[in-house]
Amino acid sequence: MNRLNKAHAVALVAIGMFASASIIAAIQLFPRYTPRVLVNQVGYWPDMEKAFVFQADSESLVSGAMFDLIRLDGTPVLANQPVIYNGSLWGHHYGTGDFTAMTAGGRYRVVVRSGGQAWSSPAFDIGGDAYDGVITRAVQFYYYQRCGYAPQEIVPGYVGHELCHADDGYWVDEAGGWHWKDLSGGWHDAGDYGKYTESFYNTQYATYALAYTYDMLNGTARDGLIRSDVYETRAPDVVDEAVWGAKFLQKMMVNDLAGNPRVLCGVFGRDRGEWNRFGYWGDPASETDNVANSSDDRMSGSLGVVSGDPWYTHEYGTSYVNALESLMTAAALARVAWVEREFTYWDAEPCSATNLVANATALHDAHMPMVINASLAVNDSKPWTDLWPALACTVELARWANETGNSTAWNRYAQEAGALRSRVMGQMNPWDGRDWVNVFDTLITLRHHDLVLNGSLGADLVAFLDDYGDQSVVAAMEGNPFNHVRSKTWVELDNGTHVPYEFYFHYWGRSWFLSSASAAAMVAFDATGRAELRSRAADNVVHWIMGRNPLDICQIESLGTNNLPLYHHRYASIPGNRRGALPGCVPNGIARAPPIADTDWWKAPDVPWFDMRGASPDSVELGDFRSNEAYITDNAGFLTGFATLASLW
Repeated sequence: MNRLNKAHAVALVAIGMFASASIIAAIQLFPRYTPRVLVNQVGYWPDMEKAFVFQADSESLVSGAMFDLIRLDGTPVLANQPVIYNGSLWGHHYGTGDFTAMTAGGRYRVVVRSGGQAWSSPAFDIGGDAYDGVITRAVQFYYYQRCGYAPQEIVPGYVGHELCHADDGYWVDEAGGWHWKDLSGGWHDAGDYGKYTESFYNTQYATYALAYTYDMLNGTARDGLIRSDVYETRAPDVVDEAVWGAKFLQKMMVNDLAGNPRVLCGVFGRDRGEWNRFGYWGDPASETDNVANSSDDRMSGSLGVVSGDPWYTHEYGTSYVNALESLMTAAALARVAWVEREFTYWDAEPCSATNLVANATALHDAHMPMVINASLAVNDSKPWTDLWPALACTVELARWANETGNSTAWNRYAQEAGALRSRVMGQMNPWDGRDWVNVFDTLITLRHHDLVLNGSLGADLVAFLDDYGDQSVVAAMEGNPFNHVRSKTWVELDNGTHVPYEFYFHYWGRSWFLSSASAAAMVAFDATGRAELRSRAADNVVHWIMGRNPLDICQIESLGTNNLPLYHHRYASIPGNRRGALPGCVPNGIARAPPIADTDWWKAPDVPWFDMRGASPDSVELGDFRSNEAYITDNAGFLTGFATLASLW
């Protein structure tokens, strides 16, 4: 990096960490820093480890600090407690204070005193109900993201939008023939209005995660789930949204010219016959006329066709997603069906549990041969990191076969699942969890497999999770007071060689990654009983995301004290929502400072960054897409991590 680029990067780090809305253009590069008392702004369960982080720009200020814990009414409950100095990192000095001993319910603040000054944390709760609203908000995000629908203002201060994209519907078969089919529904995938299925981490994953969330919870956790009046079913909101996703996935199923069931790629806009993936910037209701089978209807298309992206292969032609994406769709449909069976509302609907399982079975039968043959040999061209959707599909269908007493189907799915499990267990390494989101979902799916098919975890999986705890969870979180997980990867130098590289912050935000890592750490704790794995899981999916991070931001919109001032979302075009904010949104998250190209992200300083500009009152202005964008996958990953934490705690 040359001197100019490095200076530019440092300046933007400063902007991201210190800027206010009104002085973004004239900000000093190194303003005076006010120390911060960083806490989980939502709260803590009574039996949680409770620690705050004190962040300042002076070692003496931190090392000489003491803290008090006080109730909001001013009553002190802990006084003159030490702040333990942890060293310097990311341009600041850090210390931690522990108040784990406080288990009494209530609302509190931490006050840190040093050098004749005092600083107060945001308020937070301690109590068994501290996180009761978390799943509610994370699910309501999906309600606001609905496409082909008119969301109401169900959270005060967060407006919905009028009916949009009710006319989505054209698709092209592999021979170039045009067809119209109702493809309305689903969710706006991110900060734009596209709807995606081309990766198994798109709508399929979000639908699966919503069903997983309800499926993992039990007892009072389920009883406490919100049943909003906007839904007619009286099922918990998380179930309603899972079914909403399943309905759209069913719509995206078509037959190819040979009669095989396939899943269409995403749905995007067109402008005068040409693809216009990101070109529309207005409110969602005004992009099309909502009249089906007319000239402005959006249509299905692959990213390769729509945006010229060369990175994606298509096994069945560019109209259809690949085998693993189809199997992820099948897993999502079958898991939603499993959840849906507890409610009678959908029994006579096309999205009934029976029909969802039938569609999942059809997708399995058409696509599993691409992954595993009749002799149960797994296709060597499929990397083990990508096999978890196939495993999830077989586990869900096996569970249904057992439920219905179909022993023939049970044996078939159990054999396939066993072959996939053997392949994965034989190839993954305990340190791989520091590299890939796929690995976290693989571990969660392996656990699900063993419990569904065998009733308990296999000894080999337990041993692996114990090793994983040492080599991935604990090792990745050492060296910083937040226990913030680090990743490692290989980077290509200018001379073409590849070298290992370890980092805290990526070009892209990290909320989804941290949430998934937390779920895997919690699974490892459940298998091994090692308490440090449980606390490390909470450190990432709960404490870091909910405010105990260097930017003092609760990354769940509408919860906590400090939320992002601006999001990357075209909803900023909706009157009354200049910030582009959706309640419960978990954005991409804290990222590495720009402006380094995606391929050279590792050359920028490895320090935390959010786009902290305020919304413009005069024109639509979006936050940075790397950190501030709202993806349905980030919320899905968060739900996976939080539901795993809550159910296994």
